[in-house]
This record gives sequence, structure tokens and C-alpha cells, in this order.
Amino acid sequence: MKNREKIGIIVGSGTGKELSVVFKRILSVICKIYNRSVEFLEVEHVFNTYFHLRELPLNEIRRRTKEDLKILSNFYTRCQSENCRVIFRTAINAETLYLFRRRYQAVKMVIMHKKNHRILIVRDETQGYYANDKWTYYPNKEKIHFEGCYEKENIARILKIAKKEADSKLRSGYKIWVVYKHHLFGNMIEKWVKKIEPQALLFQPNSMSQIFYEDYIKNPGEDLLIIMGNEIGDILHEIFLYSLNVGKRANSFNKTIFLSPKLHSLTEYQTVHGSADQIAGKNLVDPTATIRIAADIAEDFLKCEGIILTVEKAIENVKQNFPEGKQFDTLKFTEQVQDFIIKSSGYTL
Repeated sequence: MKNREKIGIIVGSGTGKELSVVFKRILSVICKIYNRSVEFLEVEHVFNTYFHLRELPLNEIRRRTKEDLKILSNFYTRCQSENCRVIFRTAINAETLYLFRRRYQAVKMVIMHKKNHRILIVRDETQGYYANDKWTYYPNKEKIHFEGCYEKENIARILKIAKKEADSKLRSGYKIWVVYKHHLFGNMIEKWVKKIEPQALLFQPNSMSQIFYEDYIKNPGEDLLIIMGNEIGDILHEIFLYSLNVGKRANSFNKTIFLSPKLHSLTEYQTVHGSADQIAGKNLVDPTATIRIAADIAEDFLKCEGIILTVEKAIENVKQNFPEGKQFDTLKFTEQVQDFIIKSSGYTL
């Protein structure tokens, strides 16, 4: 038995509890098959989601957001101090989440496969609209005022970490595209990018979309690294999923790393879909993205070679028993995926 790997788990309200059960169940089965040992570090607090907060008074939303942020920060700090390298998190309130991401300089990454080429999308969560420094509500004027910033140093660090990830995930000679609303702010962002990475091509979102669909997709050639401002990536990420036919929001996941030295050794996994509070406790949530996260963590962090492919085969096989339009069953789906994994391995529980 190898050394025990610690896995952090953070649960939001809505379907978070159901998905955490799925995650632990699938990862535990994989660990038994591969003779790996894990310890789950679970924060006891259940975090608020947007759905959970939306009808509350502003002062109460702010109080709970502040409380959630403190607990979240303390848990990540604990994970870092206990040599936990990876965390699984379900959906939580966006305001809490982005205050946290700005504080610890988060960068979200997702890789998409299309035939013989790969696209690595890197979303800048450290700055911009999503990571505003503060906001103020003026009730007499029904106005919201917010402040944010961009920094050359942040863009340089993001380019550096993105290229490092691309060097390990993409074929050599990959192209680098950088996508911000760079025509704003006196074209300073354009000047920064050209100085930091002269080989990168800088685009406005509309120009990038046109070139991507009219030129790149028809003749992809090299792999592609796309670094985006998060307000752009939030939209284009899902458009890419559907238009490239490489997945859906409900069954996709991504990874977040942190540029801050305080959390530099942590990787956070989260589903692309939200908390789905309206179906919480009804055994109706699609666990595909969560199951894929368990497999990715197992292969990347626990060195369970080949498990991602096995799990993908399991998901493809089991989905045939769950045709669209019919009542879904979270537990049954998870059990059938688990059974397929066990059968494929020849393992006897």
C-alpha cells in the first residue's frame, strides 16, 4: 500500500451532497482496484449557492458571503498545510467564489480534444469584471458601482503558467491566442502582451470567434492554447463544448490552479454545471462530470494508469441505458458505472 493521499472535499447546497457521495464512491472503488490509499478531508460547513441566497436581504447575503469566504479560505489553507494536493468542490455562490479566486489568483484550465488536435483553454480569474475589487449599491439611485483592474504582472504570470501546462498537454509548435477586450484602456493590454510574449496573437472576442470558426476549425493544423479574460471564457467555454461536439455543460469539468504562493501546490476540480438546487435530494442530477473528476484525480494524482479510458468506456456504455427524455436516476447510473469499472478490471470486491 502506497502512502495515503489526502483529497479535499467542499460541498455547496443544492445537489452538492449527492455529488460528493458519488465522488467518494467512485474514487474509493478505483483506489481498491489499484491498491491506493486516500483520506478525505471534508469541510463540515455546507456553502451557500446563488439559489440559496437570492431572496435574502442584501445585508444577510453579504454576511453569509463573508462567512463562507472565511471558512473556504481556512479550509484551503488547512489543505495546503497538510500536504493535500487536490480538492473536489461542488458549486457554491459565485460572489464568494470570485472573492476567493481574486484573493488567491486563480487560473482555470480545461483541455478539449477534437479529432487529432487539442485546445487548451486558460481562463484568467485573477482580474477584470469577475474579480472586481469592491462594489457599492446606491439604493436611492438604484445603481451599482464597482471597481476592478488589470495588471501586466498578472498577465505575464498567467502566460507563463499557461505555456508550462501547454508544453505538457499539447504538441510542440502549438499556437498561442490571447483574448481580452484589449481595445479598452488605451490599448495598454495589447502593449503588455506583445512585450511579454511576441509570438502570441492578441484578439478581441469577436475577431477570435470569426477566425476560430472560419479558419482554424476547417484546417486546425497545430494545437491551440487560448488564454481568455474570464468574462469572455465564461461564454466561449460552453459555446466551444457544443459547437465542437466535445461535451455538454452537464457532463464537463475543469481544473483551477492558484498563482498565490499561499495555495501554489493545490489543484481544484469542479463541475462546469451549477448547483441545480431545484432537483436537490431527488436523485435526478447527472453525475457524469463528477465521475470524470474522480477518474482524472485517480490517474493524475494517484497514478492509476488507464483509469480515465476505462471510466469513459463505462460512461458511454451506461448512458445507453438512460435515454434522453426518460426519468434519470443518479444512484442507478453511478452503480452501473461502478460495476462496469470493476468488471473491466477483473477485481472482486
